[in-house]
Amino acid sequence: MSDESRAVVWRDFDKALANRSYVFQLDLSSQCLKKLPDDIGKLNKVTVVNLSQNDLNEASLGEEFFELHNLTSLDLSHNRFKHLPPCLCMFLELQRLDIRGNDFESPLAQADMVRDLFPSCDVVY
Repeated sequence: MSDESRAVVWRDFDKALANRSYVFQLDLSSQCLKKLPDDIGKLNKVTVVNLSQNDLNEASLGEEFFELHNLTSLDLSHNRFKHLPPCLCMFLELQRLDIRGNDFESPLAQADMVRDLFPSCDVVY
């Protein structure tokens, strides 16, 4: 797989699903999503996911989302999360997490929780 194909950012979920062997970056930002597509877990090569500026919360992610075991970067900014889902610990490769602009009572406490799980993770809050 070439570096060029890894640099492609897929913005259409259906097209990404049809080409899942080539999908490493998925951008579903600003799509008014209230829940994630059921088949998102089939994109098992994805390393970067942008879900910013939607209408998502911790219940919106669904079990399939946590099948993205290669995830290194996750943008959950500007949604409606009140707390981070405990299943976040499934992302053992996570290096960057953006949680700005959510409804957290304590964004710092959420960031500290992530840092406890992933000491080398860059948390933007």
